[in-house]
Amino acid sequence: MSIVLHFGALCKPIHEQLGVSKSLTVQAQLDADAVVRLRIRGVLTDSEGVKVEQRIINGLARELARLPKPRKGGTK
Repeated sequence: MSIVLHFGALCKPIHEQLGVSKSLTVQAQLDADAVVRLRIRGVLTDSEGVKVEQRIINGLARELARLPKPRKGGTK
């Protein structure tokens, strides 16, 4: 599964970007907000921030891959 997310103060929340329930992305959103805050304050460099954001995306992809796949069509 390939996930592309945009992080930043003015970006849509992760659950809106992915079109999933907010409850599935609570921790990832908190982490992403923290990274943005630390980058703005100069605690993290841009390259460090990119690495952390990639880890957030990878973790989210693993969690989403474990979800049951929706059934196509009706019940038989």
